[in-house]
Amino acid sequence: MSQPDRKIIAIDAMGGDNAPEAVLSALAEFAKSGFHFLIFGNESIREMSQRLLPKDLSYEIRYSDIVVTSDMDVMSSLRSMKDSTMGLAIQAVKSGEADAVISAGNTGLYMALSKIILRTIPGIDRPAIATLVPGKDGRTVCLDLGANAECSVKNLLDFAIMGEALARSIFDKEDVSLALLNIGSEENKGTELVKQTAVVLKKMFDNYVGFVEGDDICKGKVDVIVTDGFTGNVFLKSIEGVAKFISSELKETLAKSFL
Repeated sequence: MSQPDRKIIAIDAMGGDNAPEAVLSALAEFAKSGFHFLIFGNESIREMSQRLLPKDLSYEIRYSDIVVTSDMDVMSSLRSMKDSTMGLAIQAVKSGEADAVISAGNTGLYMALSKIILRTIPGIDRPAIATLVPGKDGRTVCLDLGANAECSVKNLLDFAIMGEALARSIFDKEDVSLALLNIGSEENKGTELVKQTAVVLKKMFDNYVGFVEGDDICKGKVDVIVTDGFTGNVFLKSIEGVAKFISSELKETLAKSFL
């Protein structure tokens, strides 16, 4: 059982590729970590958890026969998925049983269920997907990366507020820099949405540094970069593809000869 001072994390064991085995194997790495895990899965994890999870891992398993799959449509599946392993894991945060929830499952349903069950912060219209991008001079919080393909100025402003708060927490500093992703650094470039958002951000944030281009993201010179979900998702998939290509080419080249 968990101790009073431990952080409690709700885990959807059925989400993502090679689940639940991959999820449980990853959790095994957190033995003696100080976390307590609420693991939500179907009956298939009963024997698997005994085999993969070490005895010094603090956890509790809760079962559900309903599992979110990657091919489910968000709108048609939303209502029936509240009692799924993913839905119950999110509800653990809502009830106060858990401090955070993690799932590698269907992104669309994960975002939709989270918004319905947890709601957004007052004043924030839409949630955003964020990640930390490694760079030459440091890491950068980038958002949105796919939750909102079409955005308004208000949405991008919300992302800036959330991104700044996240960066302050992760980087443990108050003065974080903020930028807007664009096709050029000049003020006259970009769509009307980007131009209008830049005007608002400049007025509201003392730490707003202006536009950055795609090749600036991995330099790590800006703490937060804001963009719409369509552009952000294309950017994310592009750098993932380039990284995989370079890795594959290096392995192939190094395997050709010892020299």
